[in-house]
Amino acid sequence: MALPSTGLNLTHNLPAAMRFIQSTSQERAQALDSSVWSKGLGWDDIERLATYAELWFAPTGTVLCKEGDPGLYMALVLAGEIQVKKEKGGVSQVLTTIGIGRTFGEMSLVDGQPRSATILVLKDTKLFILTPAALERISEEVPRLALKLMRRITHLISQRLRQTSGRLAEVNDT
Repeated sequence: MALPSTGLNLTHNLPAAMRFIQSTSQERAQALDSSVWSKGLGWDDIERLATYAELWFAPTGTVLCKEGDPGLYMALVLAGEIQVKKEKGGVSQVLTTIGIGRTFGEMSLVDGQPRSATILVLKDTKLFILTPAALERISEEVPRLALKLMRRITHLISQRLRQTSGRLAEVNDT
């Protein structure tokens, strides 16, 4: 049975080039289930999570967010490729490229702080989007699922911090 749309109403907060993908919660669940991000979640959890999220399409060249913008959502890349850039002294430095199965925006989702980097779409991209308001609703309505999500997000942030610490150590050794 398809549940109603999430009603997140992100339209006025996203770049004009992005398009909402009309989908049922079942279609969103199937999209999430086909990603590596669903690992460790049972089908019931995936279906439930899908009722709180939306699918969006961003064409090549779209700036999804700029460093310093409000952190309005976390996104899982279901198709396509994006680039993460940081500005330093007027120079843009590429930090990483994110492809299918990877996420961005976890820090803003958790701490509510502005975006730490600029995100540019390199190839047409399909995104599974979760907002802070949706995470709050999950926390109130399905605390067990919220705990699983927070563990996953904490693990991702911890991995990235370890990688960054390793890179800093290498730079300091030279």
